[in-house]
Amino acid sequence: MSFQDSLASFESNVESFFVTTEHDVQAVIAKIQQDAAIAQSALDSALKWIAANQPTIVADIESALSFAAAVGATSNPEAAIVIKGAQAAVVALNAVASAQGGGASDVATLLAGYQAIQQAQAAAAQTKVAATGAVAASVTAK
Repeated sequence: MSFQDSLASFESNVESFFVTTEHDVQAVIAKIQQDAAIAQSALDSALKWIAANQPTIVADIESALSFAAAVGATSNPEAAIVIKGAQAAVVALNAVASAQGGGASDVATLLAGYQAIQQAQAAAAQTKVAATGAVAASVTAK
């Protein structure tokens, strides 16, 4: 192994030590499920991951909602249900962000935050699919 390879490996290990991933968050949640003791630092890291990802996910949902509106999917009853779910996901994410901003650093906030992120990601994808489906239905009907 060359010096550069060793240095790159060391930097990667240091980076992974300081960067919390979704897998790390899932590991904390699994420990909670097992009633294992959770270090406050692990809980804080998981909550920071949620806080760091929230703005990106909200932006993705807002983009999906804009797409749905642009193609007129809101008039399609099936798409409208999905769109309402996406809007509810944004509300849930913002509520968790507000709780975190207020200093909430507990298991309930972590679980609500992770659930909100997963629901929001699914809602964004479903909204895009519903919008595209609404367009496909209107094209087929012509």
